Amino acid sequence: MSQVLDELVSLLSMEPIEEDLFRGASQDLGFRQMFGGQVLGQSLSAASQTVGDGRLVHSLHGYFLRPGDAGLPVVYQVERVRDGGSFSTRRVTAIQKGKTIFTCAASFQGIEEGFHHQAQMPEVPGPETLRSETVLARLVADKLPERLRERAVHDKPIDIRPVSGTCGSVAAMTSRNAAYLALEENHFSPSITQWSSSSRAEQVNSPGSAPPCGSVIEKHETMS
Repeated sequence: MSQVLDELVSLLSMEPIEEDLFRGASQDLGFRQMFGGQVLGQSLSAASQTVGDGRLVHSLHGYFLRPGDAGLPVVYQVERVRDGGSFSTRRVTAIQKGKTIFTCAASFQGIEEGFHHQAQMPEVPGPETLRSETVLARLVADKLPERLRERAVHDKPIDIRPVSGTCGSVAAMTSRNAAYLALEENHFSPSITQWSSSSRAEQVNSPGSAPPCGSVIEKHETMS
């Protein structure tokens, strides 16, 4: 793994400080508040540590209640709501300065056979013909705000390659946008994730493909 990917894995590794109580480090990405995805990811990581290895998360609902401080660690309290024959339910509360900044409920299920469905792979250029968001950001680095510039041009743990548009350009965006994702550079596989403004997501693979280490993502938005 690359160093930046190691750093991401380390960030999502929770420190147990008591039974069902964990502490996570924070990362300053140049925003005024803590990045919400970090809190959500760490919450899921904490919940996963209280569930058996045979059960994987299949549902998570979260609520961002207060802005987090990127300069302080976060304490995660996990409540074991129920462990049933097939499902385990966990509730996680993320705390800073004695106040709840995020809460979520996650459901875990053992691996079972079920129905399969998938959307058709869109006709888009291959990832080898596209530039990453990091490369695009470096091309316009002099136009980026100083507090965001260093992070924007720095190496990323996830290689994101927009299919259309220009990094940071709202004018180039449409109501339907696509991008390739991979954890390591040039390790893409034919799969697609689709989501809408309602935050419902679906991961599907093209016929005959292996579980994806790289994905092409389509984002559907209503532009106003």
